[in-house]
Amino acid sequence: MLVNFFNLKKKWRSCDDYSDAWGSDSKVCLDKPEPCNRWFDHKELTKKSTNNRFAYHTCEVSWRCGFSASKMPVVLRLTPEPNLFIALPNGTLVLETDFFHLSRDTSVSIAEKPIIKETRMDAKCVKEKDAYWCIDSDTNYGFYFQRG
Repeated sequence: MLVNFFNLKKKWRSCDDYSDAWGSDSKVCLDKPEPCNRWFDHKELTKKSTNNRFAYHTCEVSWRCGFSASKMPVVLRLTPEPNLFIALPNGTLVLETDFFHLSRDTSVSIAEKPIIKETRMDAKCVKEKDAYWCIDSDTNYGFYFQRG
């Protein structure tokens, strides 16, 4: 899997750009891309020309890849078994997996998966709709979970 390669090499595999392909050369944009065998740690989209040749088919293909580390909140839901979900900025909950697509051009790779463990404690909780906000009476550690 591509993500496993990234975790080993810390680089993404990407294809070459095609700039200013016009006339019969523009078929390169319709063909299946050649295997991407170049590795980049970061690559931005490039636009080298305006492709403004009148009465010709024109195209330009550019690839972008990159990596950024971020923290995402994790929510414990009982569905009925305990499952971990990642809370996205728009409020959507995604079942926690090693890898998932976030949007058309963004994928997420989880480097450190949270661990579910069972602990018995005395906690003070407040119910809010289908969720509970709790505080451990001994440690004052706060936590949140949902029944879904």
